[in-house]
Amino acid sequence: MAPKLPDYDRPPAVETLMGFYFAHFANWNILHFGKLWTLFEENYPKGEVLPPILDPRELAQGNLEFARLPFRAMFTNALDTELVQVQASAFLRNWRKTAENQAYTHYADLKPKFQGDWEKFCGFLESNLLAAPQVFQAEVTYVNHLVRGDDWDSYGDLAKLIKPFAPRAAVPDYGRQYAFLPEVATVGLNVGYNLAEVGVSLQVSCHSAVRKPDGREVIQLTITAKGDLPNAEANAMWAKLDQCHEAVILGFDDVTTDFAHQMWGKR
Repeated sequence: MAPKLPDYDRPPAVETLMGFYFAHFANWNILHFGKLWTLFEENYPKGEVLPPILDPRELAQGNLEFARLPFRAMFTNALDTELVQVQASAFLRNWRKTAENQAYTHYADLKPKFQGDWEKFCGFLESNLLAAPQVFQAEVTYVNHLVRGDDWDSYGDLAKLIKPFAPRAAVPDYGRQYAFLPEVATVGLNVGYNLAEVGVSLQVSCHSAVRKPDGREVIQLTITAKGDLPNAEANAMWAKLDQCHEAVILGFDDVTTDFAHQMWGKR
């Protein structure tokens, strides 16, 4: 039975991603992107071509052939809030927050859209005599922005929000007092967890950043769950995606503090 997941009235999420990775299509080329867009253009009228997302395993094993992986296509809706990314080894769907649209869209609302786009993609492959995707991994990623001046004022405040920054020893204040070190100037943290019981790996990344649209200084808290799939059977794929989503939500809840939960309106 799936755990009851926490929810928030004012979550700090600015972007979410769900997707599948699969064995590279041997006969895929740039012409397929144009043909595929004709199917997606009604819902995603904006398109652009980008460099591919590279598989770390291929890089580590020296198996990457740049000649066959030159492109990734991104199809975006008119509001710039939802987009599909396609390359010869991945199919991803994003939601993102914009200045014009601040409303957070939940996984339960986005997953059916992803399923519809995935089915359309698979139908395109079949009609173009391409093999069905051999999915080996599912991913869910949430990107959160903790904004300076709204969520925190100084780096010492981070102990109020993110547990890995909390002091090791009990102190009267939230942050440890240092006699020598000056105020922290930047933050960088990466932590990996292996959730063997559900076959999911969880990566928590926390870094200082400056947000491009408005120039605000933020702490970007990114939580990614990836789950390997022994086969591409549909029920297993969607179940693994759900497990990845649960891991991200519970991981976010676990690394952030009760103080932060109250600020974000946890329910």
